[in-house]
Amino acid sequence: MEYIQEEPLMRNARTDFYKCMEFVAWLNDAGEPVDFVNDRFNSHYLMRDVETNETWVSERTIAEEGVGFFSLSDIERIGFTTAEYQAMLRFIFESAEYECVTSEEELDKLMSPGLPALGWR
Repeated sequence: MEYIQEEPLMRNARTDFYKCMEFVAWLNDAGEPVDFVNDRFNSHYLMRDVETNETWVSERTIAEEGVGFFSLSDIERIGFTTAEYQAMLRFIFESAEYECVTSEEELDKLMSPGLPALGWR
């Protein structure tokens, strides 16, 4: 029973942590900041703490972490549309294990009209 009580607190602490973070840039294979990458789901990126102005490289990719912690302004800087963001969030919340979209191909399938990829259509 104790674990169930602690889990929401952990999620809140994680959410609070990301509230002061912002997306800065994608990183190329050499670790240099770039505006665009070919694979937004499996590329690393640079984040900034808006309170301290410190920056660091993401340890996990969007394929591993998901998009739920990014702000709408971050989503635009990353290069996703609002519709893509909504589709990915729906996918996460409707999957059995809060799975993330892991590739551009999966996102294309979610965005393709007429495909019964998810029950929410």
